[in-house]
Order: sequence, then C-alpha cells, then structure tokens
Amino acid sequence: MLNGRRYFTAMLKSAKLAAEWLLYWASGWVPKTKGLWVFGSWHHSFSENSKYLFLYVASHRKDIRAVWITRSPDVVKQLNARGYEAKLANSFAGLLACLRASIYFFVWTSNDINFFTSRGAVRVNLWHGSPIKRINWDIQHGPLARIYHHPSWMESWVRYPDMLQKATYVLARSNYEIDYCLASAFRLPKEQCLNLGHPRLDALLSSREEVIRLTEALCDDRTESLVKHFLAFRHVVLYMPTWREAHPDFLPATGLDPDRIHALCADTDTLFAIKLHPNSPVSAFERVAQKSNRICLIRGTVDPYPLMALTNVLVTDYSSVLMEFILTGRPMILFPFDLQEYTSDSRSFYFDYQTVAFGPIARTADQLMTHLERALHGRLPAGYSNADVARFDSHRDRGAAGRIANHFLPRIHP
Repeated sequence: MLNGRRYFTAMLKSAKLAAEWLLYWASGWVPKTKGLWVFGSWHHSFSENSKYLFLYVASHRKDIRAVWITRSPDVVKQLNARGYEAKLANSFAGLLACLRASIYFFVWTSNDINFFTSRGAVRVNLWHGSPIKRINWDIQHGPLARIYHHPSWMESWVRYPDMLQKATYVLARSNYEIDYCLASAFRLPKEQCLNLGHPRLDALLSSREEVIRLTEALCDDRTESLVKHFLAFRHVVLYMPTWREAHPDFLPATGLDPDRIHALCADTDTLFAIKLHPNSPVSAFERVAQKSNRICLIRGTVDPYPLMALTNVLVTDYSSVLMEFILTGRPMILFPFDLQEYTSDSRSFYFDYQTVAFGPIARTADQLMTHLERALHGRLPAGYSNADVARFDSHRDRGAAGRIANHFLPRIHP
C-alpha cells in the first residue's frame, strides 16, 4: 500500500511538472497586452525594489495596468483593501494576467511572479543590491557555483529552471556596477544592463517626516510599527549582518554581550536593532537580548529602507547595504568577525574587502563597542568620500522609480 501511494504521488508530481512546462512553452505564443505590467518579489512578499516601483506606477501612471502577483492571500487582501490590483499567482485571474503581461518586474527570478508563464514577456530583474559577494554566474565555488555552471538535468528542469533563465534586462545604480559585476553575473550585454537606479533607495533618502508619510502608504503595518519604535529614541544603531549559507546560527560567534550593549544604549538613549535573515535560527544571544528594551531583534519580511533612513549608525559586514547607506552621509562600522571563514565557506568577493570598508573595521566585539561609543558621542566621521558615493550610485536622488517607468513607457506609447 505504501509503495502504491508513493508511486501515485510521484506520478502526480510528474504530471504537474509536464503541465507546467507545457504552459511555459505555450505562454510564448499568447498575445501580450502592452499596457499590462506585472510585479513580484521573493518569498512572494510585498517588498524590495518591485514594491516601490509598483506603488509608483500604480499611483502615477494611469495608462499602465500594474498588477502585483503573489502566492500570499494576505498580501492580496492587504493590497486590494488599499485600492491596488493584486492577484494570486495560481488563480485563474492571476494566470491570465501573467500570460497577457508584456513586462515582468522582479528582484530574484521570474518565479517571484510565475516562471512558467514568463516566456515571451520582457523580463526585468530589478535585483536587490550592489554586490560585494559574487552572484549568479560569477560565483566561483560552493553549491551555487555548480548549479549555475554545471547544473544536473534535475536542477535545470525541476528544481531551479527559474534561476537559470536569463533576464532581458537587469537594473544598475552606476556604470561601474555594470562593469564590475552585473554584465558578467547575468550574462548580458552591457546595453541590457540599465543604469536607472534602485527604487527602494528612494525611501532611504527620505526625511523623518517623509518616512512617516511613506510607511503609511506602503501597506506594511509591521514596518510602520517599527518606524514608530525607532522614532522613540535619540539614536538608532542598526546591525544588518549578511546571510551565512554555511553557518546560519552565527550570532553567538560574534562575541556580542547583550548586557554590555544595553548599558551603552541606556547611557546614550539609543536603540540597538538587529535585522536578521528570515531563516536565521533563534540563538542563545537572542533569548537573552529579548529581555532588554534597548535591543530590538527584527525577523521576517520587513522593509529595512524606511528603518535605514532613521538610522544614525549602521553596522554590517558583507552586505550590499554598506554601498547603499553611503547615500546618507552617516557613519557605519564594519564587523567582519568571521572574514576568513566566510570567504572560504561561503562566497568570494568582487573586491579586496579593505577597498569597500567605508568605515572602521571591527574584528572583535570589543572593537565594535569601542567604535560604537565613539559614534554615539559624535566622534566617528563618515569613512567615505563623494567619489566613493558617485562610483556606486550615478543618481543620488529619489527618482529611480520614475526613470524606470519612463524608460519602458515607449513600449506602450511608440
């Protein structure tokens, strides 16, 4: 009986996969509606560059039908209640919108929307940062390198076909970014790498008053609640560590002492917030830190950009946020406590780390606390120049969403 059930389950999965690939090939023959654009984000959340571009297009470009596609009923309900059009990816209405859409906007792969309906559409990868770590086809070692360079038939046809599908365009913040990584990482000619900016950075450049108004319009109650919490303190330190593929439970290894952080924050009216990856396990550090009203651990899908706009000091390591936070002119501290281990176990970098260390480097928790004390007393200047900012961002304004929309408008108004 058990073997029979397994056989039946395997047959169902095979039939579903065959139907999905049939849909993929058929989707290339479906006529596209020029004024229909679909948007999505990873984990099917309402987040990232896609979110900011969607809100701009839906609010300012009435000649475009902007539809958010997700597998989350909560996101659909939330957006529909605010007057935006959102569809479930696997509903009839969602499939029809995906099949007829002329342009897909996403931040990871077309499966942020629906890979199996994407053939024939213009696929625009908005991406999600200026990489320090090698990405996609530039990855040289580790499990992702094998998937990109030597995928098995199972990976190509079943597990990761969306990862191996090339985008039509990828978005960049500067020509330098196109040259050092995007063209090679996405295997695209440079003319298909568009230097138009990242819409999510429009939020980073907002004033405190603008952040309050922005979060009310973002359809994100949790981020709105966190913004109010951040505003209750004189200073905010935001620690945004990157995801460790090899060691996801890394917080205990940092050597950070919650009691010592609490004492410093209490003396300076500071909130120490830690933005953790959604997949990070709960650690002993977290259980102790939760007792402090000066330490805030942020999990799940939260928009960090309104929070970064309210941040006085950023602490990070290998995350691309260090190349974004330089737009604010505020200080940051680099905390690569596991630099050698990270580069050997996870991914190699595009740069010598020292060349993008836009602030002091703390290799231990003691060094980090020393730098934090200086920063909170106004004795830590920004560790980067205007030339550094211009290298990674050609625009330095709040106009990315408008530029992107205007670039693709000729496709509906020739």
